[in-house]
Amino acid sequence: MVKRSRLAVLAVLVVVSVLLGFVNCNYPSYYAEKTFYTVLASAVIYCVLEVVFEEVIRRRVKESKTRYSLRKVVSILSLATFLVAFVSIWIGETQNILVTFGLVGAGVAIAVQ
Repeated sequence: MVKRSRLAVLAVLVVVSVLLGFVNCNYPSYYAEKTFYTVLASAVIYCVLEVVFEEVIRRRVKESKTRYSLRKVVSILSLATFLVAFVSIWIGETQNILVTFGLVGAGVAIAVQ
């Protein structure tokens, strides 16, 4: 069974996304559109990675150490996916996106050493 707190967070993300979509339709704005897409991407990423994958891990993996490791992998994957979505939504030119990904990758490589 999915925790109520996860469902509450998902419900808030969906409601905020719908409200921002409504605002964007009635009062079109560059920032309203970008914010709508950002919150919508957050809701989808949270639903798929945090809620669904966590539930699959909880049901299928019985060993606690393996379950902990997989939860951490899913958490890092969801954060990385959100960052990629956020950058691709807010930065318009693909050249800038590639430079940003390169800088982030270099930062991660230095941090891991």
